[in-house]
Amino acid sequence: MKLLITGSNGMLGQKLLTTLNNPVFDLYGCDVAPSSLIAGILQQYSAIDITDKTAVQRYIASVKPDVIIHTAAMTNVDLCETERARCWDINVTATEHIALAAKKIGSKVIYISTDYVFDGTKKEYREDDRPAPVNLYGRSKLAGEFAARTARRHLVLRIPALWRTDLAD
Repeated sequence: MKLLITGSNGMLGQKLLTTLNNPVFDLYGCDVAPSSLIAGILQQYSAIDITDKTAVQRYIASVKPDVIIHTAAMTNVDLCETERARCWDINVTATEHIALAAKKIGSKVIYISTDYVFDGTKKEYREDDRPAPVNLYGRSKLAGEFAARTARRHLVLRIPALWRTDLAD
């Protein structure tokens, strides 16, 4: 099975690459900049700007992944408020490009979202609870969920938190 992980330089992308690095998967990764760390794990790595529709379409058409795990995102909540256009481009527009390219070739898209799509008034949320984001990060990730749904086959995961467990290594 061919897997493409966007945002492969990020914390989640790196962890997925190292966890899924086995003969069962033919792994591909992409991020905005080259990475010597990822190159050591993954030979099929490309530096692409996922906000560039043409670059995304060409890259996904050339890789033809069975599944795209879309981890790339602007996640710094405060920075999203000050760099609003960049936040929207990365979290929404890029997701639109990826979903449309995936739809053209029949790839599945796994979109990594966040519990920031909710307003935080409840202790626990269910998938059928109504989203009510209170900041641009949450609004952009919710819009990204809708963008991901344009892929014929998709899965949205609302992850509440990520933390590093390997700091002592």
